[in-house]
Amino acid sequence: CIVDYCDPFIPALNQIRDYNFNKKSIELSAANLSTYDAAILVTDHSSFDYDLICNNSKILVDTRGVYDEPRSNVIKA
Repeated sequence: CIVDYCDPFIPALNQIRDYNFNKKSIELSAANLSTYDAAILVTDHSSFDYDLICNNSKILVDTRGVYDEPRSNVIKA
């Protein structure tokens, strides 16, 4: 699988311990979100537009409990 991430506080992931991810944080946009099969919400930064994330993700795994009301594309984890 191909994995990307978006985090305003971690602009790049380089070598960490035994792993060399060589990844840069991508822009959080409707266009970017719509290209992925799924998104996983693992942090609840106040700067994120959670409506944008939900409305443009095909499947969204919410590990932070951001979405209280049931949504057809959100899986609570």
